[in-house]
Amino acid sequence: MHKAKNNSVSDVAHFEHKTVYELINWQSQQTPERTAIIDGTEEISYEKMMLAAWAIAVEIDAQNIPRGSLIAVCMARKWQLIAAMIGIHKAGCAYIPLDPNYPSSRVEYMLSHSRAQAAIVDSVDTAALCAKVKTHICLDTLDLSQQCIEPKTDINSEDLAYVIYTSGSTGKPKGVAVEHHSLIAMSKALSCVFGPTELQGVLAAASVCFDTSVMETLGTLSLGGTVLLAENALELTTLPYANRVKACVMVPSSMQAILNSGSLPENIECIVFGGEALKLSLVNKVHALIPRPRVINAYGPTEDTVFSTLKFIDVGEQTITIGKPVENSAAYILDETLNPVSEGMAGELCLSGDKLARGYLNDIQQTLERFVEINVDHQALKQRVYRTGDLCRWTDDGEIEFLGRIDQQVKIRGFRIELGEIESTLESLPFINAAAVSALETDTGQKLLVAYIVEQPEAPDHEALKSQLQARLPKYMVPHLFMSLDCLPLLPNDKLDRGNLPSLAQVRAANLTQPLAKNEPVVSGQSADMIARIQQVVATLLGIKDGMLVEHDASFESLGVDSLNLIELTNRLNKIFDTSLTPAMILTFPTITMLAGHLLAEQASSPKEKCHIPVRL
Repeated sequence: MHKAKNNSVSDVAHFEHKTVYELINWQSQQTPERTAIIDGTEEISYEKMMLAAWAIAVEIDAQNIPRGSLIAVCMARKWQLIAAMIGIHKAGCAYIPLDPNYPSSRVEYMLSHSRAQAAIVDSVDTAALCAKVKTHICLDTLDLSQQCIEPKTDINSEDLAYVIYTSGSTGKPKGVAVEHHSLIAMSKALSCVFGPTELQGVLAAASVCFDTSVMETLGTLSLGGTVLLAENALELTTLPYANRVKACVMVPSSMQAILNSGSLPENIECIVFGGEALKLSLVNKVHALIPRPRVINAYGPTEDTVFSTLKFIDVGEQTITIGKPVENSAAYILDETLNPVSEGMAGELCLSGDKLARGYLNDIQQTLERFVEINVDHQALKQRVYRTGDLCRWTDDGEIEFLGRIDQQVKIRGFRIELGEIESTLESLPFINAAAVSALETDTGQKLLVAYIVEQPEAPDHEALKSQLQARLPKYMVPHLFMSLDCLPLLPNDKLDRGNLPSLAQVRAANLTQPLAKNEPVVSGQSADMIARIQQVVATLLGIKDGMLVEHDASFESLGVDSLNLIELTNRLNKIFDTSLTPAMILTFPTITMLAGHLLAEQASSPKEKCHIPVRL
């Protein structure tokens, strides 16, 4: 397995251009009619994208927003979102991505903490989310297709490019501030990942609030590629342009869910995994596809601009590592005194090189704690390194093996989550005396967030508690399951004993009702049979032996069915009942009782013709 090398952007081009904006603009000048973005059925050329970006940059200047300002972007996932990011760069400013689905309190904190000078919005709702920002630029009032001259604003490589907020252990998210020179280094490293044909269709499915999106969008465009927009990775096989996807970046759990439900579009040539530990069983599944795509395992924190190490995985490899540092980056495995560990010993992975972030926005203390200057291997000059908090070791082949976290940070479906932030949010509620949160693995290898809580007598039920958390945390940080305890288990030093928290099986048992008595049927006949069969399917999916323990009037979400195993549930139900359910349809009928009623009502319906996308054998 060899590295790809994209010849459309040479080392000279990366040297001559100091920002990714310059690289993207250079690509537009070379081939203005080339497709830059595919958004649904709409194809956007490089020329059209750059005209839109310039129009946005001109409006930023017209609003007297100072150069170097931070500008929030709160928009739907459309091609104009990418144009806004590029336009902000051209105006000499940095963007802060905001998810319109985030709780308003979290958005308000990010806007206040960042001191954003303006917000680019595309609807009444997104404008309302950013109501406290001084200046709004509403895209629906701009003519993004008008002919205009490129603004003359200069951009320096040391200027901020973006600030992405990540989960914080103190209970508040922290903003990682990345400069333009780090983006150039990322683009250069990316040119060794995707080859020219793979760049013809790179899936962009990551939320713009996570730095994988920077690689998928700005990185792809800087190399002259075509970005294929999707709402999320699970849409891959149903996209109208699925057969044009050549490369994708995906968390392993999403790929596992897709493969459990079918196969991949046949034209995919390269899959980059990241965000979670990659298991050999999944690699073997992908390698078994015909034709076989290249498989790459990528690792890297937001603080080192998307990815830091790569492993190109050959067929037959028995150990999955995170590989070696990318070009112009270095990795060290250090002990508690920040000295290199002995060969084969575990230590903290520390990163250095051209892609390191500036630090944490408006937080000198955390910046100094995580970005440190040290002498490594008795070198004369100190190096600035980022302490990842990841436990790793060197293999005999000089590669890095990921062993786990030193602290309580976890990754679920690629989302970086500080368990302490969820615990702090829970304990801020007046009826919660104490809380602990764990990420527990199911029988299918997926992770679920579980909250253990010590409550006051007047505490609301768990469904009401979940609703309150959804108003304070992003959806991916809201625990799937809750368990009430009289007290949390403690060690002799009064610290939390996480090893003695109840297991997932115990948590599920506490959340499920007792089996219904035989002489107390709720339903009968066809409905009872249909409900019982669906109960058993759900029970098997969740690792529960007795289907009757699964509450048929509880929502699938409250039972612990998330977006990933929802696909698997859909697939199993379709096979058992010979029907054509979709995940969206199950969400429309969100309990077993409601879904059973829907299936009974649809049994007499004639099947609709389906449009099939060619898939691998």
